[in-house]
Amino acid sequence: MIRIVSLKTAKNSEKRIRARFFSKKYGLFIDSEEAHQYPLLVSRALVNVSHILTATLYVVGMGSLFALILFWLAWSTVSSNTFSYFVPVPLNAALVFGSSAATISTPLLYTFNIDGSVPESSSMGSSWSPYWWVNSGGYLQIKNEVGQTVQGSLSLTDPWRLLYLSSNPVDTDNGVHPQNIFRLLTRSSWQDPRLQATFYITRDNFSSSPNRNASNGILFMSRYKDGNTLYYAGIRVDGTAVIKKKYNSTYYTMAQKKVFDGSYSEGGKNNLLPHNAWFHIRSDTVTNADGTVSVRLYLRKPNEQSLTKILEAKDSGNFGGTPPITQAGYTGIRTDFMDVRFDSFVAMEL
Repeated sequence: MIRIVSLKTAKNSEKRIRARFFSKKYGLFIDSEEAHQYPLLVSRALVNVSHILTATLYVVGMGSLFALILFWLAWSTVSSNTFSYFVPVPLNAALVFGSSAATISTPLLYTFNIDGSVPESSSMGSSWSPYWWVNSGGYLQIKNEVGQTVQGSLSLTDPWRLLYLSSNPVDTDNGVHPQNIFRLLTRSSWQDPRLQATFYITRDNFSSSPNRNASNGILFMSRYKDGNTLYYAGIRVDGTAVIKKKYNSTYYTMAQKKVFDGSYSEGGKNNLLPHNAWFHIRSDTVTNADGTVSVRLYLRKPNEQSLTKILEAKDSGNFGGTPPITQAGYTGIRTDFMDVRFDSFVAMEL
């Protein structure tokens, strides 16, 4: 049996409502940032009673030997009282626990101040978070008031490890590191967004994937229509800053320059971006009066005191003859083949 207790708290000078879920049988609980947000972290809240139910949903929805294996793993987990981070997978379950998108007024400041996790889901509408959609990468984890990709290896019983082992073993090291292809999107749409956050790289995953290359990095996404049409702005593992456009699945480099010292070896085991130190990235995407789109990128390196504009590009239809992306779109964060923490995400209209 699970009971829900709501209580008002104050944190960082802001009133917040915390929904706490208890399990009388196993004593597990989890908090969410607001009472209406409890589906966001329901996976861990219900982990003590939902393993068998979720696995059953898989059996019904998938009708495969793979689903039966998941069922057995879930049963084994429940039987052994081992509940460490076995999170139900959002296939059929997402249809039950999906959360409506929150209404956002600019600016959006998300400080990741309540521990929990948001599992990947197949569509934005089935995300358990009213603020975020984990499009790829397994989970958005929130720990010690910091957002992060999966850190290290997923456990053998984690369903996302099994799913990625089946669907994309090459890029995820046989499902062990789904964070190699982490894509996190806001569920709110923005016209002329300014995006900023601080980042901290904890480790690299030097996968044998052919998709691990110089273009990997930490990037903001803006004007996101879908995975095939959007703008990117960020820093790459080869030490360069880049602004790119992706239009109908084709990439166009709009601007690029070296910002971190060092020599990058394609396919080697090196990453020229700062590690174990916080750095700050900001991007602006604006439609100009003449219908062109300007994208600007700012960076504050570790030990620097202020942001510096390091790159700017204008899209006037001069990239492959494709029109500028002028419609409002979703925003978000992309990271590749590394474990990353991030904090103080801000989105605002310019």
